[in-house]
Amino acid sequence: LNDLTALPWAGMKVSVHLVATDVAGLEGKSEIFEATLPERIFTHPVAREIARVRKGLFVNPDEAVPAARVAVTKILSEPSSFGADPLVHLALSTTRYRFTEETPAQAAQSTPELLWNSAVRIEDGNVAVAEQRLRAAEEALRKAIESGAAQEEIDKLVSELQQAVEEY
Repeated sequence: LNDLTALPWAGMKVSVHLVATDVAGLEGKSEIFEATLPERIFTHPVAREIARVRKGLFVNPDEAVPAARVAVTKILSEPSSFGADPLVHLALSTTRYRFTEETPAQAAQSTPELLWNSAVRIEDGNVAVAEQRLRAAEEALRKAIESGAAQEEIDKLVSELQQAVEEY
């Protein structure tokens, strides 16, 4: 299952047309229907503001970029508002630089991922990073077992998985 909450259209009504293809190459198509894509709700006020700024970039970059630059500058002026996290500070500083040095269209393309990752990090802290590491360790162990890896490789991966579980 894919997480759609980071998409630019999250929270918006979209037209959906499902197409499924089986192993024989036969295709089945659904009727077109309207659906609202799931949207992540941020509870931390700074994360919520960053998500709002990000969403505006997809609608009208020429108007959104100057306002976004002001909003990001304000957030950066109060590092305690986001826990003075150095990664968030770096991402937001890079974003502000891009808002200043790139055209609005370029900035609207280059900054949404930085803004999204900043908002998620503020909201979740290191939990998101630990969860990602846990999933990677699980997947590595699963692949090793399925491919018949040597016992010492499996032991090493089990140890890494245990460490990832402890961090999580």
